Amino acid sequence: MPDNFIRCNHTYLARKKSIKKTYDLIDSAQEKILLVTPYFLPSVKFIKKILQATHRGIEVKILLPRIIDLPFMRWVAQFYYPIFLSKGVKIYEYKKDFLHEKISIFDNVYIVGSSNFDHRSFFTNLELDLIIQQ
Repeated sequence: MPDNFIRCNHTYLARKKSIKKTYDLIDSAQEKILLVTPYFLPSVKFIKKILQATHRGIEVKILLPRIIDLPFMRWVAQFYYPIFLSKGVKIYEYKKDFLHEKISIFDNVYIVGSSNFDHRSFFTNLELDLIIQQ
C-alpha cells in the first residue's frame, strides 16, 4: 500500500474495497482506534470488528456531536452506546456546535475526508477520503 493516497467510492468495486480497507485497519490495529463522525449508524459487522478490537486490548474512542442537523441520527447513534460502552469503548459527545468532521485513526494510519460511519456513506453517497500512513 502506498504511504498516502486518495480513496473514492465512485464504483461498486471501489465501495467494497473501501469497506474492506476499513475492516482490515480495525483488524490490524495494535494500540488505538479513534473515530470522529457526525453520523454513526454502524453495521453489525462493524460493531463486531470494533468489539473484537476492544477484546484484543485496543483502545477505542468515538467522538460524536451532541448537536446535530438530523436529530433522529443522534438517537440512532445513542442506541448503540450501551453495546460499545459495556465492552470498554469510550464515547464522547462534542457539545459546543455541530461537529461535522470525519476523521479516523488506526494506529499510524489517518483518514480524513467525507465518509461517515453509516450505510449511506458506504453504499450510496459519493465520498472522497485522504489516507495518510506514517
